[in-house]
Amino acid sequence: MNKPWKVALAFAVVFLAGGVTGGLVAVRMAPTFVQRRVFTEQFATTQMRILNEALTLSPAQEEKIRPVVTATGEDLVRLRRDTSATFDKMHAGIMKELNPEQQAKHQEFLARMRDRRDRERSQQREGDRSKPHEAGDHPKPAGGLPPPAAKR
Repeated sequence: MNKPWKVALAFAVVFLAGGVTGGLVAVRMAPTFVQRRVFTEQFATTQMRILNEALTLSPAQEEKIRPVVTATGEDLVRLRRDTSATFDKMHAGIMKELNPEQQAKHQEFLARMRDRRDRERSQQREGDRSKPHEAGDHPKPAGGLPPPAAKR
């Protein structure tokens, strides 16, 4: 080993390349992970509140029901991702059949739809923050449970 600095330099380069690659992957994947986790937590919290208001769950029941509700939130995230991929596939198939002018119109249409969806989501989030939920102020929970009885 007459040139140990070359070995040290090679290790340093490999280490730095791994760090850069890991950083890029983290930056790319972090928003998806955080968004998925936040949605699942919000879904579980909201559903548990609705169920508790409607059914006055005991702590033992809450402990057993929460994992079911959380798993459902995770399933919804997967379904949303699958649905999005299905629509992407559909639009790619449509684009193949259109002439260049129609392709441009289709792209504009998709952009308008994305903008509309984003505005509606933003308005929903703002509406959710601005008004408190009351016992009778939420939709009928999934699974056929009746809405909470009106307090008289």
